[in-house]
Amino acid sequence: MHVFLRRGYSHFIDANQFLLAQNKLGFLTVILLFVKALVDLRQGLMFVAFIKAPVKVPLTYDTKDG
Repeated sequence: MHVFLRRGYSHFIDANQFLLAQNKLGFLTVILLFVKALVDLRQGLMFVAFIKAPVKVPLTYDTKDG
Protein backbone atom coordinates (compact mmCIF):
# COMPACT_ATOMS: atom_id res chain seq x y z
CA MET A 1 0.00 0.00 0.00
CA HIS A 2 2.95 2.32 0.58
CA VAL A 3 3.98 1.87 -3.06
CA PHE A 4 0.42 2.65 -4.18
CA LEU A 5 0.32 5.82 -2.06
CA ARG A 6 3.70 7.02 -3.37
CA ARG A 7 3.30 6.13 -7.06
CA GLY A 8 -0.46 5.98 -7.59
CA TYR A 9 -0.33 2.38 -8.78
CA SER A 10 0.83 -0.98 -7.53
CA HIS A 11 0.95 -4.52 -8.88
CA PHE A 12 -0.52 -5.71 -5.58
CA ILE A 13 -3.68 -3.56 -5.71
CA ASP A 14 -6.50 -4.76 -8.03
CA ALA A 15 -4.91 -8.18 -8.52
CA ASN A 16 -5.55 -11.60 -6.98
CA GLN A 17 -2.80 -12.55 -4.53
CA PHE A 18 -2.15 -15.96 -3.00
CA LEU A 19 -0.74 -15.47 0.50
CA LEU A 20 0.03 -17.55 3.56
CA ALA A 21 -2.10 -16.82 6.62
CA GLN A 22 -2.44 -18.31 10.07
CA ASN A 23 -5.82 -19.89 10.87
CA LYS A 24 -7.58 -20.09 14.26
CA LEU A 25 -5.73 -23.27 15.19
CA GLY A 26 -2.33 -21.70 14.47
CA PHE A 27 -1.67 -23.56 11.20
CA LEU A 28 -0.53 -21.89 8.01
CA THR A 29 -3.03 -21.93 5.16
CA VAL A 30 -3.21 -20.41 1.69
CA ILE A 31 -5.72 -17.61 1.11
CA LEU A 32 -6.76 -15.63 -1.93
CA LEU A 33 -6.60 -11.89 -1.29
CA PHE A 34 -7.94 -9.06 -3.47
CA VAL A 35 -7.30 -5.47 -2.37
CA LYS A 36 -9.19 -2.60 -3.96
CA ALA A 37 -8.57 1.14 -3.51
CA LEU A 38 -11.78 3.16 -3.18
CA VAL A 39 -12.23 6.91 -3.06
CA ASP A 40 -15.14 8.36 -1.10
CA LEU A 41 -16.01 12.07 -1.07
CA ARG A 42 -16.48 12.07 2.71
CA GLN A 43 -13.96 9.48 3.90
CA GLY A 44 -11.20 9.98 1.32
CA LEU A 45 -9.04 7.06 0.21
CA MET A 46 -9.97 3.64 1.59
CA PHE A 47 -8.67 0.14 1.00
CA VAL A 48 -11.08 -2.79 0.92
CA ALA A 49 -9.83 -6.38 1.10
CA PHE A 50 -11.70 -9.49 0.01
CA ILE A 51 -10.33 -12.69 1.52
CA LYS A 52 -11.29 -16.15 0.37
CA ALA A 53 -9.98 -19.61 1.12
CA PRO A 54 -9.17 -21.43 -2.13
CA VAL A 55 -11.01 -24.62 -3.03
CA LYS A 56 -9.75 -27.50 -0.92
CA VAL A 57 -8.21 -30.34 -2.91
CA PRO A 58 -7.78 -33.74 -1.24
CA LEU A 59 -4.20 -34.93 -0.87
CA THR A 60 -5.14 -38.52 -1.71
CA TYR A 61 -7.26 -39.78 -4.55
CA ASP A 62 -9.30 -42.96 -3.99
CA THR A 63 -10.53 -44.85 -7.02
CA LYS A 64 -13.36 -47.32 -7.14
CA ASP A 65 -11.27 -49.65 -9.30
CA GLY A 66 -9.07 -50.51 -6.35
